Amino acid sequence: MKIVQLFNKNMYCCNMNKLLLEIDSLQSESKKFESCMHTEIPKIVELYYDTFKSLLKFKQGRHNNDPRFNAMYMSSIMSEKIETLFGSKIYKMKFGTLSLNKDNEYRILFKKLNNSMMPSYNHTRNSRRLLNQQYELNLPQSKIVYIGYTVNNSWEKITQINAVYICNNQIYWNLDLIKSAYQINNSKQQNNINIIRDEDIKVEVKVKSQKKDQTG
Repeated sequence: MKIVQLFNKNMYCCNMNKLLLEIDSLQSESKKFESCMHTEIPKIVELYYDTFKSLLKFKQGRHNNDPRFNAMYMSSIMSEKIETLFGSKIYKMKFGTLSLNKDNEYRILFKKLNNSMMPSYNHTRNSRRLLNQQYELNLPQSKIVYIGYTVNNSWEKITQINAVYICNNQIYWNLDLIKSAYQINNSKQQNNINIIRDEDIKVEVKVKSQKKDQTG
């Protein structure tokens, strides 16, 4: 009986150690992505909030709050802003999907995320391939990472902006980009992002550039 208990205990410890190693590895991968994208993350977060503010302004005085229209509006305006910001680093994949190539290490897709942090797709053969890290053969074999946003049910505010790595329809790591943008900008001491979170008000991000001292 004692031998069986000892065996079970050892197996439990072994499984726990394996799980902890896997968690450390996944956290390491997300930190690697954050480091690689440290220049782009604050810009992308700002783009999402600017686009959402544009949506709210467009809807003022209108009674239409169709989630499908809202998502299409966000996708259309974000695509324009992303292409303008990143230029030659943007590649238009099949069916018009935009991807950002980051040093041939990551290929980033921009999609609205659902509450489970999965991209909101009308699933097709192509979208299922992307969720399994498979895409067009003529592209460098980079890791596909989704960057997207979530909103509250009434589409009054953005609740999260995240980077998500998915394979075999399973999320392997998930990075909070609002938090990352805040930390990156503070560490560089170039900008300060103030995030206002409250259930009764819309989420806003204000970016204040520090003014250089002028001497006369």
